[in-house]
Amino acid sequence: MNTSLVVAIVLNWNLPGDTVRCVRSLLREQSASLQVVIVDNGSGDDSLDWFARELSDVPVVVSPQNRYYAGGNNLGLAAALDAGADWVLVINNDTVAAPDMVSHLVRAAEAQAASLVAPLIYRLDAPEACWDAGQQWPRWRPLAARARAQTDPYPVDMVTGCAMLIRADMARALGGFDERYVMYYEDADLCLRLRQLGGRIVVAPEARLWHAVGSSAALASERSAEQKARFRLRFYRQHAPWPWRPVTLLMVTGHTVVQVLLAWLRRQPGRARALWRGLCLGWREPIEGRL
Repeated sequence: MNTSLVVAIVLNWNLPGDTVRCVRSLLREQSASLQVVIVDNGSGDDSLDWFARELSDVPVVVSPQNRYYAGGNNLGLAAALDAGADWVLVINNDTVAAPDMVSHLVRAAEAQAASLVAPLIYRLDAPEACWDAGQQWPRWRPLAARARAQTDPYPVDMVTGCAMLIRADMARALGGFDERYVMYYEDADLCLRLRQLGGRIVVAPEARLWHAVGSSAALASERSAEQKARFRLRFYRQHAPWPWRPVTLLMVTGHTVVQVLLAWLRRQPGRARALWRGLCLGWREPIEGRL
């Protein structure tokens, strides 16, 4: 049994049933020293009653307001580091972990001298369909085909924030997630900042996780469209490498403009305005810490 202490952070916002299912899947882990912390992100429902009834032994950090993905998980990171964690597992509540997922993650991280390691992520509604296996930057090339062909851990440039095991000293050095990314791209930003600090990211194919894709957000909402356009542009303004940055920003801007035009043609004026607002906000924001 690995004696490194892993503290898992499960962020909840008005989905207590999903959170209970996720935590119970983590608590099946027998080969790793694991503690679980729930962060309630300003829920307006009966989430706290659920946790008191169903998970009375699991500590809950309560935020009086919704601090979104970055801010809520930063509360959990602080609690995990205060608890003396060697590793912190950031994991979405709409997931189900294999009973040996955490132990596979820790073994892969230690064997590969990695600062961050992620599992292979499958769709909960299609358990054999790989949903995410890491990406290469700056091409955003998905690696699902490669993942299916091997069992050994392999290096990547970025992973989704759906599940990532982070070495505690690296989490401290990073200062957690950048809370200026209110929605979207906070995970990609963290990965690139980690690599800037010399950290290594790997995916461990033997570590398996199932994700209920799309249950955490109203993906088609106008607010979602605005925030995705805004923070996609912010991300590329901050991280797109030279000499390709001007061309990349032109392409990202052009893609959003096309989305705006399509929304108008489809008689979706609210979505068109939301996308345009996001684009304008993405250009207006001051950018610090460019790579």
